[in-house]
Amino acid sequence: MKKELPKVFENKIEKKIKNNSLLSKTSPEKLTETKDTTKVEKQISRLFSSKEYIYKIPVKIETDTEIIQTKIIGKNKQYLITIDNKKIEIKKIRKIECLKIKENE
Repeated sequence: MKKELPKVFENKIEKKIKNNSLLSKTSPEKLTETKDTTKVEKQISRLFSSKEYIYKIPVKIETDTEIIQTKIIGKNKQYLITIDNKKIEIKKIRKIECLKIKENE
């Protein structure tokens, strides 16, 4: 009792297909921004997956407008949340680096 699967309809494509992707319309500057944002997001993921820091990760964050030295305690898709309950927008971060914890903290 062998059942056959139904035949799949296959339509031949005879015309030329144009690629309407956003990538073809994006300027080179936008591409570099995206790469940097991806790099920052990978660094943030690495910080949170580290076994060294479970809570209160000491960081130095460089954004478009300021340099912030604080401790981050959480994140969501758009923001990093600091120990003093401030939100830092991830897409505005240019550079993030982890600082050493002092012995008395």
